[in-house]
Amino acid sequence: GEVSNENPKIKYALKTLILRYLINGQGVDSTGEYKHYRDVKDGNIYFANFNGRCQLRLSKTFKNKENLFIEAAEKLKGRHISFGDHGFTFSFLPKIDVYVVLWSGDEEFPPEAQILFSDNVEYYFTAEDLAFVGDTINDRLAEKAFS
Repeated sequence: GEVSNENPKIKYALKTLILRYLINGQGVDSTGEYKHYRDVKDGNIYFANFNGRCQLRLSKTFKNKENLFIEAAEKLKGRHISFGDHGFTFSFLPKIDVYVVLWSGDEEFPPEAQILFSDNVEYYFTAEDLAFVGDTINDRLAEKAFS
């Protein structure tokens, strides 16, 4: 079917991700564990970009707006997880879960966000692809929270 979104750039990125998933996917199931971006092949090389583009963006978007984050995650059918102050897991595509974790921050520490992936993610996507996955999650959460 047609992947639709008002932003044509995201529309293209989503279509590309789905094609890469279909072409490269090896059908490997997750063990139920998660994988940090840095642990993905070449993730260390691209981590600074991924961190700024995805994780810092998420923490800034929902700074002092944790209730909006929770509502948006629930609207996207995220499942609560016991991780951070507010954590959710999302089924991004079949066999691929994305874990989104938010720490609220306080006087000592700024808010922080982390995006993790099911441990089988490398059987479907590259480190560069995962930045687009993070973008997509950010965009959808913001769309649900602020529209």
